Amino acid sequence: MIRKISCVIIATLLMTVSVYAGPSKPIHKMLTTPISAFDFFLFELEEKCKCDKWFGNPNWKTDPCMTILDYNIQENLIILTFYIFEPNRSTTYMKGFINSNEAQKEQILRTAIQKLAVVLGVAERESMGKRYGLIQLTPVRRGWFSRDFNEPELKKEIAQNTVLVLQTKYKEKLYNVERQINGEVKFEVTPVKETKEVEVRE
Repeated sequence: MIRKISCVIIATLLMTVSVYAGPSKPIHKMLTTPISAFDFFLFELEEKCKCDKWFGNPNWKTDPCMTILDYNIQENLIILTFYIFEPNRSTTYMKGFINSNEAQKEQILRTAIQKLAVVLGVAERESMGKRYGLIQLTPVRRGWFSRDFNEPELKKEIAQNTVLVLQTKYKEKLYNVERQINGEVKFEVTPVKETKEVEVRE
């Protein structure tokens, strides 16, 4: 009787081990896929800039939130695209936007993207005479050390090679401002059709 019970227990354990012996092929592929420190830096930057409505940020519709982060390896350019969902309620970046004429709207957006550039650390702070923003405050080292690695120089290169795009939509118009790496800002307005919800009746 004891032998039979022991056999059953051993068989059960062997079955359990076989079921949970190792990760599946997709998980194994993820485990063996390398991630660079640069990849992780961009990931952290995106996490800090994206729309935070899931984390309880009350200003996620009125402040710029990141919708796209892209890295062009051929040109060594980082493109950060931000969107303001409710320009009519924004008092920090878009104050007076809805009551302004088109020329004033352009100026408001040009000012907004320059302010965003300072906050991110892409442009210098006049009061400090240097770049000091989210890029500079996001850590690169994660427990590793190399004498040949110069973190300030790396962040300087990242800041110098970052393109910013800021968009918002108001009254069937998409407003787009883009700050190039040389500091030049381009402004564009594109007509768009408002999407209306269609009531479906059964």
